[in-house]
Amino acid sequence: MRDDDFIGYESDLKLIMEWLQNENSGLSIYSAVGLGGSGKTTLVAKAYNSKIVKQHFNCHAWITVSQKYDTRRLLRNMIKEFYKAAAEPVPEDVNSLNYRELIEMLANYLCLTRYLLVLDDVSNIQLWTAINASLPNEGVGSRIMLTSQREDVALSTFGIKSHVCYLNGLARNDAWNLFCKKAFQQFPNGRCPQGLEVLARELAEKCRGLPLALVALVGVMFRLYPFTPMSESTYLHDYLNYSIKKLIAHMKLSTILRRVCTLSHSIYQKNKFLPLAKLFDYLCMLRLVDTLWFALGRSRGVTAETYLIRLVKRNMLHVVKRNAVGRLKRCQMHDLMRDIALSTSRIQKFCGIYDAQEASNDSGVRRLQLFHSKISPDSLPLLLRTSKFFRVLELQAAPIEKLPDELANLFNLRYLNIRTTKVNKLNNSIGSINLETLDLRDTKIEMLPNETTKLQNLRHLFTSCSEKLDVFQMAIEYNLNVGTRIPPKIWKLKNLQVLDRVRQNRS
Repeated sequence: MRDDDFIGYESDLKLIMEWLQNENSGLSIYSAVGLGGSGKTTLVAKAYNSKIVKQHFNCHAWITVSQKYDTRRLLRNMIKEFYKAAAEPVPEDVNSLNYRELIEMLANYLCLTRYLLVLDDVSNIQLWTAINASLPNEGVGSRIMLTSQREDVALSTFGIKSHVCYLNGLARNDAWNLFCKKAFQQFPNGRCPQGLEVLARELAEKCRGLPLALVALVGVMFRLYPFTPMSESTYLHDYLNYSIKKLIAHMKLSTILRRVCTLSHSIYQKNKFLPLAKLFDYLCMLRLVDTLWFALGRSRGVTAETYLIRLVKRNMLHVVKRNAVGRLKRCQMHDLMRDIALSTSRIQKFCGIYDAQEASNDSGVRRLQLFHSKISPDSLPLLLRTSKFFRVLELQAAPIEKLPDELANLFNLRYLNIRTTKVNKLNNSIGSINLETLDLRDTKIEMLPNETTKLQNLRHLFTSCSEKLDVFQMAIEYNLNVGTRIPPKIWKLKNLQVLDRVRQNRS
């Protein structure tokens, strides 16, 4: 989070900083509770990223939970984050451990260690029941910080000392200052232009001090004056006022926020927003977005980064990390904004989501399919038979050991990801698919079939190689298992642009 994005919660920040650094030796839980978009994550991130706070702990981890989460994945992420924060190598077998083993590994590592854990966007009480055995209370001053929209979640800490910080929105002047900082940064002194202030204040005050609603509304306001013709300004003025005024008297604050966000991204072209929103799991690297962007049939003349930049300018995304020359590297989408995009995409049948709780026989989904790790392996062949138009199959971490034969019938398939699955071979029919991207990292596939060289449109191939690169050549010579080996005639793939041999950890 950038410092200039933080306005209005200075006293709450000071309180949380004091909580995290107090002399209480027991494990304590501190919560930030408020409506979606009230600034909980921004506030906690400001404290979490403080050098003073991080120096107070031996290790730390930030975990985004969300409504649909996989407990094993959360535990794995916690282990990885804690080890990385302590500058220690992540255990090689962490991806293969079961729930009980992950709990044990985490508890042993954190024992007698002062740790800081942030659980962002916690939506149910069951999470604490699932992970509390992994979080020891050894009297060394460890802290857990969580954000939630639900007060009952914040108060259900099962006997551990807790404090709650309630966020009810920014004060009127703070809300106006944030709005102006975002909307009018290109004007002298960041002030609202004369002639626009009445409209701007009227719209800003309807957001009731909720930061996300304010910055989402900026995505619309940014186009009003003087960057667009007066006719469009008049249209947006009437459209926004009619839509918001009509509903504001009868809506809860959370519904108002959702409406403002929907207006913001509907005025921007949905066909550019939805493909990117669907591919974000809250935090996404640019290279992945670009790869999927092309797989969805988007123009190769205009990269995903172009639209990402536009979405950042409209405050639908915020930048988490840039590379050395200032280009976007990682971006993040607010969970509420993403929920809106996903809801819209389901209605438009842009994509489908399937997991253990959400089996579907909808054959109208043609462009994107996401599978979560709890999907039943038996349901996969049926889904592929009833939906033959997929362009993207995202099977990462799915509990599958083989790819179904029905895969060969997906003539539109451009992107296939089976990363971190137990698949140990590719079907020979792989060569008949019109793939552009194939991701096999951290699978059990030791050798690609020769039919892979028939993938003449393949542009990106991601495989794994041994962690011990110094013995890699010797291992190949003696036919040892060093990751995924590629066919000798891989040079036949004339369109191949990326052959990424990523190191993999093997137990």
